[in-house]
Amino acid sequence: MGAKGRTGASQNTIRNSEVLLIQLPKDAPDGLTWWAEQYFRFEVTTAPSSQKVQRRDLELFLRYMRAEEKTDARVAWTPRLSRDFQTYLQRMLREGGGRVWSDKTIIRMMAHLKTFAKWVHKLRPFPLGNPTTKIKMPGIGTGLEIERALTPAERRKVLDAADLLLVVGGISRDRKRYKHAERPRRKGYRPYRNRAVVYALMETGMRRAAVTKLNLDDIDVRRKLLTVEEKGGYTHSVCSAPHAVGQGGSVLPDWVFPRNHAERGGGL
Repeated sequence: MGAKGRTGASQNTIRNSEVLLIQLPKDAPDGLTWWAEQYFRFEVTTAPSSQKVQRRDLELFLRYMRAEEKTDARVAWTPRLSRDFQTYLQRMLREGGGRVWSDKTIIRMMAHLKTFAKWVHKLRPFPLGNPTTKIKMPGIGTGLEIERALTPAERRKVLDAADLLLVVGGISRDRKRYKHAERPRRKGYRPYRNRAVVYALMETGMRRAAVTKLNLDDIDVRRKLLTVEEKGGYTHSVCSAPHAVGQGGSVLPDWVFPRNHAERGGGL
C-alpha cells in the first residue's frame, strides 16, 4: 500500500476514533445548533470553502425549523419536517416568478442535511429514526435550464447575434482604410463554425470543454444528435433543440455542409 493509501486509512481511523471519543455532557443542550457546532468540530474535514457552504445549508434548515417548530430541539426533527423543508425549497419563488433554488442546489442542501442527520443519529438516535432516510432527491437532466439562465428576450438576442456572425463576423474594423470600399473578411474566419458553437452552448447545455472537442464525425445530421465526451472520458449523445435553427435552416447542416465549402474545417 502506498503512502497515499496509508494516509487515507489513518484519516478514517482518526475520524472514527474521534466519533467514539466525543463526550456528551449530561447537562449539554440537546438543540441542533449545539449539535452542528460539534459536527464541524469533530466530523467535518473538508476545505474551509466547502465548510462555509455546509454551514450555510444547515443554518437555512435550522432557521426553517425554528420558524415552524419554535425550537431547534433534536427530538423535534422528524421525517415529516425534513420532507416539508424539501418542499419549501422547491416552492420558494422569486418576485419575478422563477424558483429561488434549482434542483441541483436542493440536492446539495439535502445531501448536507442527510450527512449531518446520520452523524447525530449515530451518537444519539432520534425518537422516530433518522429523519432524512426516506428523503428522495429530485431527478435532474443534463440539459441547460434555459428558463433560469436567461430571459426569453436575452436568449433571442444571443441567438440573433450568432446568426449575424454570417453577415458581419470577421469583417475588418478599419473603416478609414476601406472608407470607399467594402471591408474584407479576415482570412481563416469561420462564421458557420462560430455560430454552431454558440447554438451548441445555448441549446444543449454542453460544457465549453466538450464543445471544443467536437469533430464532424461526432455529428449525426439526420437525427440531429451530437456525441459528447464529458469529464472522465464518459460519452453520451445530446439532441439539438428542435427550434435551434438559424437563417435558412438547421445550424448543424449549415456547419457540416456550409454554402462556402472552404469554411468547412476538421473540428470546432
